[in-house]
Amino acid sequence: MKFQGSQGYVATPDLMLAVNAAITLKRPLLIKGEPGTGKTMLAEEVATALGMPCCNGTSNPPPKRSRACMNTMP
Repeated sequence: MKFQGSQGYVATPDLMLAVNAAITLKRPLLIKGEPGTGKTMLAEEVATALGMPCCNGTSNPPPKRSRACMNTMP
């Protein structure tokens, strides 16, 4: 499986490379950045692309729409 972004999430080539490397190597991928930059949305889109559930691993309570995301690597 290769992550290529989606209709709702346009990923840069560098981001796609990092995500696909993590998937191939079966290793976690740390995504950091300011609030509102799309970290949770990326996790949701990767989980959807992999056909996996998304379980939020943030330390702060996330918005209701993203409670089911993060830690999705097989």
